[in-house]
Amino acid sequence: RGTAEAYRNMGVANIYNNKNISERYLVNALAIYAALSDRKGMAATYNNLGVLHSNKSEFSISLTYFDSALALFRKMSNKGGEGSVLNYIGINYQEQGNYQKAIDYCLQGFEIRKKINDYQGVVFSLINVGNMYLNVGQPQTALNFYNQSVTYAHDHNLDTFNYSLNQIGRTYLK
Repeated sequence: RGTAEAYRNMGVANIYNNKNISERYLVNALAIYAALSDRKGMAATYNNLGVLHSNKSEFSISLTYFDSALALFRKMSNKGGEGSVLNYIGINYQEQGNYQKAIDYCLQGFEIRKKINDYQGVVFSLINVGNMYLNVGQPQTALNFYNQSVTYAHDHNLDTFNYSLNQIGRTYLK
């Protein structure tokens, strides 16, 4: 497990810098987790592979990995993992220009995160939905979600996310 987690961490650390090395590490981690029948490790690695392929604009491959992660998280009743994957699926659809599906998935993730008190996850979901509305030319709705993210963070004793404030400013500029 330690070796698998080390590979996974090295893969995640390289997702944005060296995608080829990242994939090798993640595939190695997945093989070890599978040999150990470690569903949690497998689900997390599938999620990471989904993010990697989404960043490479390989959306169908990405969705296949996200679907695998989502299925495993649901089998384990891991709501935190489920909320996270739903958010990433939404971002994937956003990158493809399918904003309605994107918003639907992010809102599903938001609801799960809210129920389990994943305060930071709720803020991220609110920001992501705001981004989607901003991209489809609905700045007032986007502003509503960004402001909710600031209020929610404040209400739950989190530092206000600088990104939320930045997006509020961007929205007013538009």
